[in-house]
Amino acid sequence: MEILCCDDFGDEELSLKDMADRELLPCDLQEVIFDTVYCAYHAVSLEKRPEALYGIIVNAGKEITLEAIMQHGEEDLPDFQDFLVHWIDCLGTKTGREADRLIQEAVNLLNDVSAAGRYAEKYVVAHPGLYLNILENGQCVDARDRISIGTKAMEMIPKKYIMRSRVALKTAEYIVEANEDSSLLEKCYFAAYESDTSALNYLRARLNGDESEKKRREIQKIFMTLPSYKSDGFCDMPRRERTHSEREENRPDSNMILLLRFLDGQFAGVLADGLNKPKALGWSGTFMKQGIALYLWYLYEGQQMGKGITAMACMIKSAVDFSAEEYLKSTYDQKGANENVLFYELFLKWKSVVRMDPDTKACAMKKIAGLLERRVEGIMDANRRNYYGECAAYIAALGGVQESLGEKGAKQRLMTSYKDKYSRRSAFRQEMRSYGWIDVKRK
Repeated sequence: MEILCCDDFGDEELSLKDMADRELLPCDLQEVIFDTVYCAYHAVSLEKRPEALYGIIVNAGKEITLEAIMQHGEEDLPDFQDFLVHWIDCLGTKTGREADRLIQEAVNLLNDVSAAGRYAEKYVVAHPGLYLNILENGQCVDARDRISIGTKAMEMIPKKYIMRSRVALKTAEYIVEANEDSSLLEKCYFAAYESDTSALNYLRARLNGDESEKKRREIQKIFMTLPSYKSDGFCDMPRRERTHSEREENRPDSNMILLLRFLDGQFAGVLADGLNKPKALGWSGTFMKQGIALYLWYLYEGQQMGKGITAMACMIKSAVDFSAEEYLKSTYDQKGANENVLFYELFLKWKSVVRMDPDTKACAMKKIAGLLERRVEGIMDANRRNYYGECAAYIAALGGVQESLGEKGAKQRLMTSYKDKYSRRSAFRQEMRSYGWIDVKRK
């Protein structure tokens, strides 16, 4: 409903919600909306009723559910079961968050898993989330039936949709619960990775089950044939915490492709293509920071991780968007493991099967040392004090790697050399101390 209002600046069209928000209309807006929907249900013919109700609900500005409408009046809604069929068919042709929400509610009101499955198959392109809804909320369905539904969903949902990955991992949970064939579990891992090509899904698919070269090539083929996109700007927010559409497509950004290439063992290529920024500043949002961290953690051969290497591990864990809870739900691995310990174990397992040749190791050490020297100089010249801690972490990590490779006392020598070069930067010295630099003059 649009209301024409007159003010000093001319006519202005306001919605009912705008009128209530501006306190121009003293009423309970939600009650008015429910009255309007309830009246429309009774006044409009069965064939035209779904479109009429949908138009009101999506423009209401509030979350309206069909169940709430059912409870609004004193009597049951007439022809409700017939309407429900028309309602689902209407929603099946629409997309958007409201349509997704409403069709899932409508299918749940059927209280019929078989019918829900038919609608999920019928509207799989517009509403692939219906399959996940069945797996999560299907009444009186045991694990084996859910596995069957999930297996069919992986065949029906277009591979480009990330929703297929979520369905695959939910199906894997039921396979674990039912202690079913591990080969089917591996198919779920591959489907999850194929439709959401992320580092976490790569590790799950690569490190569980068959470790053949054929499997590695199949996994490699997925990310090598996908186009890469610029970073989406959510670098500070864990990917799993973002809100996604049911029809969100699998579009790994350029940083993720470089990370996947690194995990695949393309170390020399990633060194050239990923650590290639000529300037000391402007690294945020690029692969530079996580790339240096990846090489330093891989090159480290020590048993005990110092603060610098630990900082690198944390950076990589963030880049991978690792969650022990999410990883373990779909595997036979022990539940309740410490997240950092589990990630470290997975990293070591991966490192044991993906080897870096000596020439690439030497090249990486030399390049990273030069990059850090230029980075620190740029940070100091620009007086970016908020990056002092980050620089200190990288320096400590590089020194730690050098020591683990046999250079006795390398960490303290390297950190002291940076202290001497920037001796007037007391805040920088303090950050260096926090990462293990020992000021012998203060002893």
